[in-house]
Amino acid sequence: MLFSYFSRELTQQALVFEIFAGISLLCIIYYGVKHYRFFFWRFFALAFGVFCFEGLTWAMWNNAHLGNLAYIHNDVSWVMTLIWTGLIFLNKFLYESICQSKTLIKEFAYVTLGSSILWWITLTILKMIDIFSYSITMESYVSSSVNIFWIPVEAIIYFPVFIFTSYTFYKYWELAMYDRHLFSHYSISLKKDIVISACTILLIGYLMHPLLQMTLWSTFVLVIVYLVGLMFTSFMVGQIKDVPLFQRYIAGIFVLSMFGMIIVSLMMDHSMISLSQSIKDTHTVNTVLVPWLSISDVEFVGIVLFSCLLIAIVRYFKIVTDNSNIKLDDKKMTFQGWKSLLIK
Repeated sequence: MLFSYFSRELTQQALVFEIFAGISLLCIIYYGVKHYRFFFWRFFALAFGVFCFEGLTWAMWNNAHLGNLAYIHNDVSWVMTLIWTGLIFLNKFLYESICQSKTLIKEFAYVTLGSSILWWITLTILKMIDIFSYSITMESYVSSSVNIFWIPVEAIIYFPVFIFTSYTFYKYWELAMYDRHLFSHYSISLKKDIVISACTILLIGYLMHPLLQMTLWSTFVLVIVYLVGLMFTSFMVGQIKDVPLFQRYIAGIFVLSMFGMIIVSLMMDHSMISLSQSIKDTHTVNTVLVPWLSISDVEFVGIVLFSCLLIAIVRYFKIVTDNSNIKLDDKKMTFQGWKSLLIK
């Protein structure tokens, strides 16, 4: 449930922006369809990654005046999800058109940096026309922050991480579309898994720290427990044989989410973690969803979306580091190959 702390009423300026953004997005989609096989599925994969991150950090900003039909939950808007998705694809197209010698590091660096710059320009425009603003949760952080070229340090960190994680989620599914056999082998390499998993947890977790009240000790415990949870999830999912990748992915989300809910519930019962007071002041936190756990709707959604991103990102970097000579041949991407990701 949402308190009326921002207006959803569509304004003339917002309508003009939405029309311009819609035309730009159609051009990007047209280019993608002309140059990439199964582009709509690629677009959906990236859009869902963007949506997961927006759903995780919804309490950090306000998206106002987009019209009542533009909102999915609270101020998470499908309009903004599509705009950010199109912006990332625009940078991907520019990279592949301009860069002659392509490497994975160059691709991530170009897409992350280019999208972050365009994102900041877009947000500046949105602030000018009263669509975007920081929530009460973020105001104290931003107002006390050091600015570099009028940009808060938090934003300089937030934008690249948002792009990086969302794009990695897309690359996970893009790689699966090319060669699903790379995902059939589940193994645990302790050192590599710990490094990749810890970096991913800390990367996403850092951006969520304004939404949570945690001590340094609580953060350490949560990271360690989630590392164990990822290892356990990898082992359990690895036991599922002859099942399409998507079904194994859903099974992994279920296992890791249940693991996370149990741990977060125990930590909340012992006052080791709680929602920030500003979220409680501006949003209605509904009652427990899972009867035997102290989990509200806010924590439930957050844990599930966190699991969606975490599993995809960790698995992607584990696969590309285990297979350094991966060649993506667009001709190998067939409808039957794509369909086999969903059904046997």
